[in-house]
Amino acid sequence: MSKIDYNYNITYETIPDGEPGTRRTIERMFEIAHKGSQSWDVICLARKIVRGVESKDKSGEIEAIYRYVKDNITFRSDPYGTELLQDPRIVLGLVPSDGAYAADCDDLSIAVVALGKALGIPGRFVTIGNSESFTHVYPELYDKYADKWIALDLTPQKIETYLDWRPLALKTKVWEEKEVCPQLSDLGKKWWEYVWMVADYVSYNQYQKHKEREALREEYEKWKEFEAKSREEYKKLKKAYEEELKRVKKMQAWASYQSLMLEFLKLQNRFSEEQDMIKARLYVLEQEILKRTQNTKIISIGRIAVSALGTILLYKLVA
Repeated sequence: MSKIDYNYNITYETIPDGEPGTRRTIERMFEIAHKGSQSWDVICLARKIVRGVESKDKSGEIEAIYRYVKDNITFRSDPYGTELLQDPRIVLGLVPSDGAYAADCDDLSIAVVALGKALGIPGRFVTIGNSESFTHVYPELYDKYADKWIALDLTPQKIETYLDWRPLALKTKVWEEKEVCPQLSDLGKKWWEYVWMVADYVSYNQYQKHKEREALREEYEKWKEFEAKSREEYKKLKKAYEEELKRVKKMQAWASYQSLMLEFLKLQNRFSEEQDMIKARLYVLEQEILKRTQNTKIISIGRIAVSALGTILLYKLVA
């Protein structure tokens, strides 16, 4: 089994066969889903998904999560011989990754439970299989107002599936977080997790600035290419006009010479205006890039300060 930790480094772990191996995999899934649910960008996405759903309508929120994941995530199998567990932020496209929006059954389950927990909805995993081993997992979210667990099996099937659809199986086991990972359910949120969330929020803002800066740099390079092409084209036309002017002057065709000279002057004016426009745009882009670079440095310093201050304040509150 392999998993991707919070810093997106791939780590490897050998797991035992049979149910002990399944239990270890489920334990990792709960840990990754829990950590993902505490991430500010997952929280923001979850709130965006349920925008328009009535407050305290847990069944409506669960359905919104189901529809979003079903519409946006493509099922993709794990690498051969490996059980890959992905951070939900990668699956949900919240970090730069070419592997975003692709997941198998366990990754889909982690993403769903992370989104649910980000909205205060408890989640659990259900494994099914044949008489010998488990072959599939899907998530369930709890609607406390209806006192009901709702299944969200998003793995493509041969038949049309729907919210709260459950596949038939010879062997089924429900995995509760409080049983598999009591440290996640019983201890509650520790004070340093609040500090981590504050720092993660600052990191998210820093990442947004990075994306804006990269987009501006890309536009800047395109304008530089346009400037170079404009100069090259002007050089070719200028050379052609100068040669033609020499030829007409030698023939003493003064009417044609005057007409060509007017065209040449117009070309020079157009080129001058075009270069002025390009330079003005490049200047604006340079200033915008510089501003975002300075903000990023300020945010980085601010992150350290906020984390340190938050640690001291929350430590005093807990102590």
